[in-house]
Amino acid sequence: MTPQTAHSEARVAGLPRHFLLFVAAMVAIAPLAIDTYLPAMPAMAVSLGTDLVMVNATLSTYLLGFAAGQLLGGPISDQIGRRPVGLSGLVLFTASSVAIAITDSIQGVLVLRAVQALGGGFATVICMAMVRDAYPPLEAARRFPTVMLVMLSAPLLAPVIGSLLLELGLGWHSIFLFLALYAVLIFLAFLPVPETATSAPGKLALRDILPQYWSVLSRRVDGKLVPLRYIFTQGLLFSGTFVFITNAPFIYLTYYGVHERWFSIYFGANIIVMMIFTLITTRLIKRFAPDRLFLVARCIQLTALIALCLQVTFGEPSLWGSTEASCPSFKKMLASKSGFSRKKIASPRL
Repeated sequence: MTPQTAHSEARVAGLPRHFLLFVAAMVAIAPLAIDTYLPAMPAMAVSLGTDLVMVNATLSTYLLGFAAGQLLGGPISDQIGRRPVGLSGLVLFTASSVAIAITDSIQGVLVLRAVQALGGGFATVICMAMVRDAYPPLEAARRFPTVMLVMLSAPLLAPVIGSLLLELGLGWHSIFLFLALYAVLIFLAFLPVPETATSAPGKLALRDILPQYWSVLSRRVDGKLVPLRYIFTQGLLFSGTFVFITNAPFIYLTYYGVHERWFSIYFGANIIVMMIFTLITTRLIKRFAPDRLFLVARCIQLTALIALCLQVTFGEPSLWGSTEASCPSFKKMLASKSGFSRKKIASPRL
């Protein structure tokens, strides 16, 4: 499909050629803010005079702030438009990223990560809504996987960028300066994009936010609370994803003893699998209904999670399914809690 054909199907005039690429790049702010500094967490702990647990808490703080930004930003963008919400979010994200880079305390980082996440939530919550605004429903459904495919390259490249900045000796501070620069570039790319929420009233009414959410949660399709079911299912889906992301530094760097320069390889393997399935989805969505694909995908995920839980409960967690790992204190804790001992094994340090 040529750019001319793509834009002839749009229902918003004046869309620039880079519209979908811009949307994907702005969605990527979230994984970049989460994944870029994962390899730097041990270095941050040393620099800030704290432990890895406290640095891991900056991830949880970001997720909470990000959720709050989306909960507020979405309804507000329906009222006053996508552009004011997105641009203000990018400004807040940029300023807080620079502030984190010059902060010398873990308490300051925790607070600023919440502010950074609030801005990131404002910026990214409008992205998929802009695609829905710009294209008819069926055409938008066809374009979502394309946006997701481009966006998934962010968590694949983010640890690589973080590791590279550390290898160059620039320190963990440079990672947050990189995030600030990235947000500035997205801000500039946003300027020529027109307002897509053409039916927005243009007037802010905070008292209408709760009724907006209630209208979504109570909406029925064929007598069923389909939106509520979808929200609940997606929440469960992403909770598993973010549990892994939050603990990835401990899993790879501490438990399995992987060197920092190899972290991006191991972490990126998970993202590559996601990209493969996204590519498959872009082909299948032309032949099968989206709700059917959604159901099949959730069944596959549930099967994989059950298999992983069985391995952790009754076997020895391993990096590749056959490679054993060691972390004596952690293994003693597992043995004491599970009632059976685990054999002593060698660490697969690379």
